[in-house]
Amino acid sequence: MEKRTNYHRIIVFMLCLSLFALQILPTYTIKVQAESQGTVTATSLNVRSGPGTSYAIVKVKGSNAFLKKGEKVTLVKKEGDWYKISFTFSGVKSEGYILGTYISKSTGTATPTATPTATPTPTPTSTDKTSTGTTTTVPLKISAVVTATNVNVRSSAGTTAKKVAAVGKNQKVTITDEVIKNSQKWYSISYTLNKKTIKGYVISDYVKLSITSAVNGTVTAAVKIRKLASDSSVYIKDSKGNNITVAKKAAVTVASESTDKNGKKWYKITYKKGSVKYTGYIAANQILFTKKTVTTTPTPTATPKPTATPKPTATPEPTTTPKPTTTPTATPTPTVTPTPGATDGYVQYNGSVYVYVNIKGTQDFLLTTLYVPVTLAINEKVTILNTVTENSVQWYYVSFTKGGKEAKGYVQTSFIANGTGSYVDGTVMDFLNYGTPTTTVTPTVTPSTGMTNTEFENYVTAQGFPESYQAGLRALHQAHPTWVFNAFHTGIDWETAIAKESVLGVNLITNGKSIEWKSLAAGAYKWETDTFVPFDGSTWVTPSTEGLRYYMDPRNFLTEKGIFQFETLAFNSQYQNTVGVESILYNTPLYNKNYSFVNDSGATVTKSYGESFMDAAVYSGVSPYHLASRSKQEVVTGVTSLSDSVSGTFSGYQGLYNFFNIGAYHSTAAGGAIANALKYAKNGTTSSSLNSQYLIPWDNPYDAIVGGSYIIGSTYIKRGQDTIYLQKFNMTATSTFSHQYMANIEAPNAEAAKTYSAYSNMSTMPLVFSVPVYLNMPETVSQVPVKAYNPNNWLKTLAVDGYSLSPTFDLKADQQYSLIVPNSAAAIKVSASAVSTKANVQGTGNIILNTGNNIVTITVTAENGNTRNYIINVFREQQ
Repeated sequence: MEKRTNYHRIIVFMLCLSLFALQILPTYTIKVQAESQGTVTATSLNVRSGPGTSYAIVKVKGSNAFLKKGEKVTLVKKEGDWYKISFTFSGVKSEGYILGTYISKSTGTATPTATPTATPTPTPTSTDKTSTGTTTTVPLKISAVVTATNVNVRSSAGTTAKKVAAVGKNQKVTITDEVIKNSQKWYSISYTLNKKTIKGYVISDYVKLSITSAVNGTVTAAVKIRKLASDSSVYIKDSKGNNITVAKKAAVTVASESTDKNGKKWYKITYKKGSVKYTGYIAANQILFTKKTVTTTPTPTATPKPTATPKPTATPEPTTTPKPTTTPTATPTPTVTPTPGATDGYVQYNGSVYVYVNIKGTQDFLLTTLYVPVTLAINEKVTILNTVTENSVQWYYVSFTKGGKEAKGYVQTSFIANGTGSYVDGTVMDFLNYGTPTTTVTPTVTPSTGMTNTEFENYVTAQGFPESYQAGLRALHQAHPTWVFNAFHTGIDWETAIAKESVLGVNLITNGKSIEWKSLAAGAYKWETDTFVPFDGSTWVTPSTEGLRYYMDPRNFLTEKGIFQFETLAFNSQYQNTVGVESILYNTPLYNKNYSFVNDSGATVTKSYGESFMDAAVYSGVSPYHLASRSKQEVVTGVTSLSDSVSGTFSGYQGLYNFFNIGAYHSTAAGGAIANALKYAKNGTTSSSLNSQYLIPWDNPYDAIVGGSYIIGSTYIKRGQDTIYLQKFNMTATSTFSHQYMANIEAPNAEAAKTYSAYSNMSTMPLVFSVPVYLNMPETVSQVPVKAYNPNNWLKTLAVDGYSLSPTFDLKADQQYSLIVPNSAAAIKVSASAVSTKANVQGTGNIILNTGNNIVTITVTAENGNTRNYIINVFREQQ
């Protein structure tokens, strides 16, 4: 009996021990990790070697790796607030880490799961009956400034916390606290905007200290002090040559903040060891600021009366869950997430935010009755009605007021922040189309008379067009009153733009142009052969500065046809259709032409090229007229002929097509550019996810047209290069003066003329043009280069029969030559030929010699009249 009792006691003890263990052992949530896709939302985002800003930036081919807004990456796993990603930089596939704040995860795929985190066990709090003073921690008060554009402010530290605002670049803030969250330092800040105090948390990377007096801090782990703000800098040493190590939790004084070339932040500190002070640098993430504490005198507290124990509340009976009702499957539409009640919001983007009335398939602007796209400005008040997801992009359906009139439309969520305190626009305007949220509404625009002359003059002035633009714009307005002309203020000095675009090889022109259009600069022209240096095949050479000025000056193209190089290139189903596409393709082998191909399901499909460009417009969001015009520019070589890049028969790349010559980089080898284009059609990029979006490989015309259009949309139009002009001359803030689609400076005007032909029956539709305006533009419009003639006045050969010149003739050298002849030589015969066939040579033939020194001058006169003299000093000996 005693054994059984002991046995029962042991069982009870073990059960209690098990229950206790379950309470104290950490619990884990285990989820399956899976790769998914993400899209970068920051303008420029560094990729680091580990999950934190203390890690170095990843190097690819010797350069710091970074991602641009809109780039796609593969999310491998999540570590705290950071994602480990797979990405491609400079054509090399690499891995690294980026902060999750600046990545938008694609829907419909598994979400990377954070590393399991132990659930902390609550620590029992002892009750101390002794009354003591109250110790209060005083918040930090450190001045700082924001260094990035539109930094998210959150309700607590962490990228999953609610976003309360967005703070702009150069905004002054006060740091009141700091928190380390998943290896990432966050600052608690406060600042004032529109007379309202805003508080929240931001990542410390985007805030720089403005220290006016030293700030006390402690180090989080033992660390050595470096002499300079760099991981490669030497350590500070004492008088005996030993490295100075600051112990964990030791006090330091922070004097300033620096950022090294890799983007890593450092604090300049002073550390006192014994009686000696050492000054140097410690990584910013290894120091926490010290807060002051204040202890107040305690106030005696009355002993509380006992409180009656409340009666237990009965546990409610479980409610039966109703069975779901089967709903018929409908055609996919954007996912609408109702917002519980209207929510106040404001624009947080520092720029023009367009409002759309339709985001299904196409994106159609909300227009005023003057056919001007409606835009919202930073801090403008909106009311968020609900949230819509379309093609993995989130939109808010919002209402707002302008001039006392309400309108509604769609705005991307990244441009809007929750909150109040913003302003209401008082500009009076009438809206053409707005209403209840719908994803299938396409506004029907009825042509109108557009703006009156007075309204137009006011509008042009408000847009900031210089007077030298206005005559051309007035003429266009008279002919097409429904057309809208917006000024695109580049913020770039005109002469700076010309200088940057004049770099050798950046821009090209056909060698068939007359000489005033071609550059004679070093590297562009060879005087010794009278030839222009080709940069693509044998026909494309560097343009003259005067020719470049002419084609870059927007004022030269404020004409019926030229204006179309400034047309915004987004797809608009209101007035873009197959009929217009066929108008562009007229007189080409693609006009009203069908072709057949086998799709991915194995079915044979027949399409016309016009239909294909319309499908491409829907897929990419790019104007089908632009796509057809660009393809025509690239691959149509005649009324009945096409380039080998779309023949499907090019040697080594049979069965491949590239209708936009994407990847056709300059090559002096015969057929080299076409081979590069078809190599791209076969392999695409190193990213399998991007290749899937691009429909690589392009083994039929349909995939080449539709997939290629997506590249044009994502790599040019959606990054701001949304006109033909800006794709040739990139004056946007992203990759300025580079990332230019075509080299031919005449291409924008040529494509504009082809686009114009598609609008012959649609001249009353509300087309929108974005016309560049530069800083410090000359009042006089850049003219067509003045007619010029060949300036080459070099000699190709120079010789004297029977004698050798000293030094030996060198056509590149500007020098005189000498010759000694015997007294018996009464004359010499001089022969010479010019490098240029258009030059004239005088002074050759039989030259009679006097005894002693004779100067023989050979004069070369270039086609343009320039002369050059070659001197031969001939000495005839005495008898």
